[in-house]
Amino acid sequence: MELVTLTAVVTAIPTTLWTKALEKTGENIGDGTWTLGSNLIEKLRQKNKSPLLTSAVEGNEPQRLDYGQAVR
Repeated sequence: MELVTLTAVVTAIPTTLWTKALEKTGENIGDGTWTLGSNLIEKLRQKNKSPLLTSAVEGNEPQRLDYGQAVR
């Protein structure tokens, strides 16, 4: 095996492993953030501290479009 090919293989394997590790870390951070945000909203809802916030989050459903109107 040539030195260039060997170098490419040796650097490709750790790079792939490192990328996968970072992806998993990002997923864990995202899941944790989502859970903490949900817990915060639930606590605010229980204490009635922020009815505007909780109603805005619950009522933030996008308006559904009629396909016929969207295409015209």
